[in-house]
Amino acid sequence: MSKKYDKLGQDIVEKIGGSENVSTFTHCMTRLRFALNDNKKWIKKALKRYGFIFVDREEYDLKELRRIPKQSFYWYKDVIRSNGDKL
Repeated sequence: MSKKYDKLGQDIVEKIGGSENVSTFTHCMTRLRFALNDNKKWIKKALKRYGFIFVDREEYDLKELRRIPKQSFYWYKDVIRSNGDKL
């Protein structure tokens, strides 16, 4: 992982209850997928800001539901294009 994203990765792991709370982890093009040992330990509101795509909505106000790629989207796109060489 790029040094630029080390802190981001650490923040995400902390907000899901630490590495000991993760039973499995996978990723796909748009999101990280975790299976947690204790679902009560993760901080839902804190994790909403992470991801590759920003969706224009709030908890109870759907707004326009526009999908807006974040900077991390373009970084991951380059990683895929380079077959992992740009990590």
